[in-house]
Amino acid sequence: MLHRVIWLDADTDLCTKRLTHRRYDPVSGRPVNLLAIPKDLAKTDLSGWVARAEDDETVVQERLARHATARAELEKVFGCRKTDASTGVFYAVKADGLGERDAKKEQPSLDRTLELVEGSLMRPIPIDIRAQY
Repeated sequence: MLHRVIWLDADTDLCTKRLTHRRYDPVSGRPVNLLAIPKDLAKTDLSGWVARAEDDETVVQERLARHATARAELEKVFGCRKTDASTGVFYAVKADGLGERDAKKEQPSLDRTLELVEGSLMRPIPIDIRAQY
């Protein structure tokens, strides 16, 4: 029995930007994002690092369009949970800014998103679902 559907709702422009800037070392397979190069690679020549075909902007946008369609279908099937409703198990959690770090090198947006996901999991099972047991 499915009790929760949690959708991480991220900004599509940000997803596109991050995915199209991924590169991989062809020897080790190590990934790096050109928008946030780690300190240990700051002086490394990344010109030989490669992008995967699935990180092409057109491919990424097609995937994101399929995700939007999937989200609409999931909401339709499982019902969008409102805070005051007793039905629906679909929760959309806003996930903007994931991976961004503040001045303290912490990820407050990630922490907040994890809190929201945990909160979705801790909510009581909707009445119409509990009645089926």
